[in-house]
Amino acid sequence: MNVAHFAISGKSSLQGAYDFVSVFSQQHFACGAGFDTYVRNEDCLASTWLNHRFHFDECYRSYYELIDGQTQAGCNAGRILSECFEYEFAESCTSARTDVAWWGCEYGRTLMITQFPQCDRTCTSKR
Repeated sequence: MNVAHFAISGKSSLQGAYDFVSVFSQQHFACGAGFDTYVRNEDCLASTWLNHRFHFDECYRSYYELIDGQTQAGCNAGRILSECFEYEFAESCTSARTDVAWWGCEYGRTLMITQFPQCDRTCTSKR
């Protein structure tokens, strides 16, 4: 599954193709490297997704506004997106555990890396 296939086949716009592939990349993270963190914090993470939907939509909206026609803005937009996700989960899951903040950051970063693989954004648990 790759972006070029969806974009060239006419089944999607280029941005739509990136978004489609990103969904699978994010699920690959959630069910792979992020799975243990999700399972250990499932109640809080699930509650955050449900109760902060508006905030997550704003994170995405800001990301898309920043990258609209400006591929050079991708790394900065991705940093802002991952920080936005990190903040929402860290604030909602106000435990001493830093893995929830890392999970949120990494989930947002995964979308950015799909479209802008040259970006070097990393997520740590040092919040």
